[in-house]
Amino acid sequence: MSPAVSETPAPPAPETLNHRQLPGQGELGVAGYVAACQALGYDGPWGVEVLSAALRELPMREIYRRAYPATAT
Repeated sequence: MSPAVSETPAPPAPETLNHRQLPGQGELGVAGYVAACQALGYDGPWGVEVLSAALRELPMREIYRRAYPATAT
């Protein structure tokens, strides 16, 4: 699941590789997105992949400190 924004700051490829946000930081309601997918019949596992230049600049421990609570909620 990818938190969404209504206006992207860059063309699609650079936006995808560098400007993604952790769950709950974008404009897309994560709980609503998950509920909609489940209503359509999806009952498989969930994972989070955040491609972000800002996160890549942080130490790994800090990335985990931010990513876990954003994903677990």
